[in-house]
Amino acid sequence: TSMMPPLDTLKTRLQAAVGKGPSLLDLIKSVPKLGPRKMYQGIIPAVTGSFAGHGLRTATFEVVCKVLAPAVALPFVTETAIQGVGSGVGTLLGTCVRIPCEVLKQRLQTDQYSNVILAFKGITADTPRALFAGTAATLTREIPFYVTGLMIYQNLKKGAVAINGGRELENYQIIMVGACAGALGSVMVNPFDVMKTRTMTGSVPYGQSLWVSMAHVVKTEGALALMKGAIPRMAWIAPLGAMNFSGYELAKKAMMKDELEASKELMNVPAVRARPPDIGDDDDER
Repeated sequence: TSMMPPLDTLKTRLQAAVGKGPSLLDLIKSVPKLGPRKMYQGIIPAVTGSFAGHGLRTATFEVVCKVLAPAVALPFVTETAIQGVGSGVGTLLGTCVRIPCEVLKQRLQTDQYSNVILAFKGITADTPRALFAGTAATLTREIPFYVTGLMIYQNLKKGAVAINGGRELENYQIIMVGACAGALGSVMVNPFDVMKTRTMTGSVPYGQSLWVSMAHVVKTEGALALMKGAIPRMAWIAPLGAMNFSGYELAKKAMMKDELEASKELMNVPAVRARPPDIGDDDDER
């Protein structure tokens, strides 16, 4: 997250522009004029929200999958379905933590405020609920994104293992699979990402229905407006997907290794046979 803010800033500025607005090429040309400070505007809430949200999401995913694992014995219940449920629940909880950070970040990225403190004061001036603007659009984007992303990743991983002759994937292969899963998932939910940006930056009236807002964008700007920012979003999400999924696999392997070593140690403990006390042993008597 700390390495990709320039792409995210370009994506936000592209999506926030109502009407024709600047093209991606125009925004790229304006990067030298904006400078590093503008391109990294909003990095503090971005890192904070990503750290808290992704940590909670991954932990919840693992817990839900373990709890629901016995359900595989039931008819029509598959491992993929359980992973989808786990991802959905984890995303719901993680997103609720990230939304206020996203609102702060995108207001900073569009130059509405100069720092986090002013952004917080300005956004909450009327009501603290304004920090949760775009919740519907965010959840409508996040849950399908992470559900499909994890399912795409698991299936791409199985396919890669099969191509690899059943052997465990190397780290670079896991990174490639994770990048592909992230990129494909991001394109599928880009329309909701556009609506999230419009709502959080104030382009859409606060409290207006997501579907009403989306219909208005399609009517006034055309359906392609819902795909604004898809290219920088793919370029931003693919590396994050690679890092997140590879980190997830490394952590999972480490935990499985610890559990295996603990099991081996338990199995190697020699059985202790009880022996009768020595007759006349004063210590035993005491």
